Amino acid sequence: MVDLALLQSVSYIAGCVGVFIAAFFYVLNLRISQKSQQLMLKAQQQTLETRQFQLLM
Repeated sequence: MVDLALLQSVSYIAGCVGVFIAAFFYVLNLRISQKSQQLMLKAQQQTLETRQFQLLM
């Protein structure tokens, strides 16, 4: 039969791997959010510049 210590070790390793995967996806999600926010700010800035130019004309 399978030893209890082996099952505990496998359980701990699986939990640890799960935590690392979750942390990786969290960091990945943060980076995507930051890039998206930067693109949105650039688009807003361009819209503002366009409106100011139209007002000037």
